[in-house]
Amino acid sequence: MQDNLGFVVPVLPFSLTIRSGVPESEVQFWLSLLLTVFGIFFGAGAPIAGWFADRGSRSTSFLWGLILAIISTVVFCFARGPGLLVLGRVLQGLAASVIYTAGLALVADAVGADEIGAWMGFVFSGNTFGLLISPFLAGIVYDHAGYYAVFGVYFGVFGADLLFRAFMIEKREAVKYLPEKQDDDDTTYQYTPQIEEGGGNTTTAPLPNSNTGVEEESEHTNK
Repeated sequence: MQDNLGFVVPVLPFSLTIRSGVPESEVQFWLSLLLTVFGIFFGAGAPIAGWFADRGSRSTSFLWGLILAIISTVVFCFARGPGLLVLGRVLQGLAASVIYTAGLALVADAVGADEIGAWMGFVFSGNTFGLLISPFLAGIVYDHAGYYAVFGVYFGVFGADLLFRAFMIEKREAVKYLPEKQDDDDTTYQYTPQIEEGGGNTTTAPLPNSNTGVEEESEHTNK
């Protein structure tokens, strides 16, 4: 979700000129501003999102990020002025920072340290593929079905994502319900054999406690 929405980028010029009434001479300025504010708030929000993800539930943070992304896209979709478009992009930047940060944290939690590199590669490959193909698909949808159809596809993807997140269980929560494994090395042996020596003496020699590895001194009893 690095540009929330490479999917909406192709419709930005039409949204500015046709829907918001921005003169052609100012389109470049507003396009630059819309892309810039997204990056600024994405960068500013990521450390804060990471702080909350570490101190709470990552899946909850992710869910709130998706909800914020939906709200921001509604604002962006129905905006009739450049000011509302800027507000929509600000909210999209904040939403993307939460989703991106919490999503990567969830991946890191779910896979082992030996596999984190491979899985991060899959994540960034998928992200890059989405950035490459989404503007192309959005342009096709816009040409054939119009402005609102582009956002309709977008909301459909968000709905599916919300559904998946609702059933997702974090690994650190799931382990609470897994049966505990008993380690054989933690067993304490209490067997203390008695050895009979000549002269009627009996020696009690306890075996070492396997938890501490400390041998107790033998006790000698004279009968």
